[in-house]
Amino acid sequence: AVPALLVLIVWLRVNWSRKLRFIVLIIVSGAVAYAGAKLAGHLYYDPRPFVVGHFKPYFPHSTDNGFVSDHTLLGSVLAFACFRYSHTAGYLAIIAAVLVGSARVVAGVHHIQDVIGALVVAGISVLVVNLIMRHWLHVNDRKAAANLSASERRPRG
Repeated sequence: AVPALLVLIVWLRVNWSRKLRFIVLIIVSGAVAYAGAKLAGHLYYDPRPFVVGHFKPYFPHSTDNGFVSDHTLLGSVLAFACFRYSHTAGYLAIIAAVLVGSARVVAGVHHIQDVIGALVVAGISVLVVNLIMRHWLHVNDRKAAANLSASERRPRG
């Protein structure tokens, strides 16, 4: 909830053109992170602590693969996207995402590597999507400038 609230605060504070970029960054990064997490889960199986340790977790949970932590993944995608637009909000959201992951470790439904895996997958996803968006926007800005220059050079008749 805290990373989502911080996303809302950052979104309200940026100008209109950055609002769209911010939302696109979150949505595309979330999709990439989700796909990356599914791939990571197929490559690495980590039974949940309560399954291996034969104890009852603090709340009922399925016995599926615990790698990566979906809750931490979502919070950290929001946090890393926030960081792109506000370092303060980003740091606070990252702390919140780590606390969510830590709470899930304490509850017995994840190992620490599930949380770290989620942070890594989310961080890489946001970084890659941000780099692609910046390149794409830069290329489109150059094309727009070239088109403008070409239209200015045309004789008016």
